[in-house]
Amino acid sequence: MRRNRFIIAMVAIALVGIFLHLFGNQIHTFYSSTEDMIAADTPVLECPAMVKVGPVEYGTVIEAHFSVANRGGSELVLNEFRSSCTCESIEVKRGDSFVRAGEVRLKPNESANMRLVMSVNERAHESMSTPIYFRTNVPDRPEAHLVVDVPVILAGLSAVPRSVTFGEVPLGSDSRHLVQLFDSRSVRRRVSEVRSADPARVRVKLLPHEDGVIRPDEAGRGVLVGTVEVTIDTKSPGQVSCDVMAYFAEGVTAPEMIPVAGRVVAPVEVYPPILHLPRSTANGFVYSGSCLCRNTLQSGDMALKVIQAPKGVSVKVAEAAPGGLWKIQVELTEEYGTPEVPRDLTVKLLAILGERQYEVDITLRIQPGGTK
Repeated sequence: MRRNRFIIAMVAIALVGIFLHLFGNQIHTFYSSTEDMIAADTPVLECPAMVKVGPVEYGTVIEAHFSVANRGGSELVLNEFRSSCTCESIEVKRGDSFVRAGEVRLKPNESANMRLVMSVNERAHESMSTPIYFRTNVPDRPEAHLVVDVPVILAGLSAVPRSVTFGEVPLGSDSRHLVQLFDSRSVRRRVSEVRSADPARVRVKLLPHEDGVIRPDEAGRGVLVGTVEVTIDTKSPGQVSCDVMAYFAEGVTAPEMIPVAGRVVAPVEVYPPILHLPRSTANGFVYSGSCLCRNTLQSGDMALKVIQAPKGVSVKVAEAAPGGLWKIQVELTEEYGTPEVPRDLTVKLLAILGERQYEVDITLRIQPGGTK
């Protein structure tokens, strides 16, 4: 009995081997034919997953060309083309020119040339990737996308340093910085103009540049094509914050933006310069406040005294604190009335630094409400 089972099993295995040998290719052809039948009734999209462009220069407009094709058996419809940036245009070639891609229809084995026109707005030495999305009528691929990749963005015109920080600049002092401009193109261009976004506070001047032997910068930034002198006006205290723009003569690239920051400080500063009194809190009105007075020159000892206090206002100067800071305590001491709108009072201090004296003002903004 056991021997009969063994013989039957061996015969079955032999029959399966003969069947596969004789009809294996036909089985494979059957499945291939099924796929061909499916493709014959549906469109099949063929497009690249990524299109590489570059290296390109910062501030330029580039074109990324690619093609789409229909490898199926029915019409392919592509529409709703979009990307992540409004500065781009997705176009399809019609005849000898490109037009904005609204809808692209492709018959079987038909293809279309397309392009993405975009501005390179990432900073130099960075990369940029822009995806393109679009809808399809492919049953299992209702939305498709590809990526336009810019692996290297050249500096074009680049500034060294890339920003200018003045820090704290004493009132009335002369403060200036130099910025070098480099061009990374093999054909040198000329810097035509530099501008300040705040010419009243920040002044700029393009210094003369001698044409001579062109020597590339050792750090690989290109060729030195200009030097900019940046000067700030120190006649009055205040913040310094603006951009300096440098332009090429050709005018085909975006200007190089150089941020400028700093602060012009008086010899003696008070913070905050305005005290709001009284202040309303959960426990009622608070009628006192304090501010700090600082010697920004950080040279020599400073003496501080009150030379003017409005009626009903008590002002006390505490001992100097570590770091050259003086604490000024201000308090409303008598009934001052309730103004309908905020009104300002002024406390005047005299700061003595060696042989020099400076007046310092503290503004008291009296708020409506509260009677002591």
